[in-house]
Amino acid sequence: TRRSSDLNSSISCTIGATAPDWLEYILKFLGFEVEHRGFTHLWIVGFFFIIISFLWDYNGFLFWFGIGYLSHLFADGMTVSGVPCFLLQHRIHFFNSPFTTGKIGEYIFSYSLLAVSIFVFGIGSFNFSNNFFNRKMTKSVFIFYVS
Repeated sequence: TRRSSDLNSSISCTIGATAPDWLEYILKFLGFEVEHRGFTHLWIVGFFFIIISFLWDYNGFLFWFGIGYLSHLFADGMTVSGVPCFLLQHRIHFFNSPFTTGKIGEYIFSYSLLAVSIFVFGIGSFNFSNNFFNRKMTKSVFIFYVS
């Protein structure tokens, strides 16, 4: 059904949005030397999941996992440390990197984005929740917030 499909894609997107960080912990646990915002934060990894989803995917899991993965990288790209480009030596920064992780500006932006998304896409009186595009937009904005 549509509801279970939306729930499944939301769950896979949320898992993908947190994956760049928890993959670091798994690799370190397995004995690999991994730096924060290193290999697991490469854009190609997120695009890999999306490309593979067009070849083989179960209920869109890999596609939404990849979207969540990329949203995490986009959010990290707005911080002063940025994220690595295809070569680990170069970093990508978005919007002149206005945020420092854990500082007040990051929280103000994140909670403002969450509040706007809930208001615009989540209020039933506007009847937005019945529109496929707007439900997907709400999910994308929420996953961006989670990452």
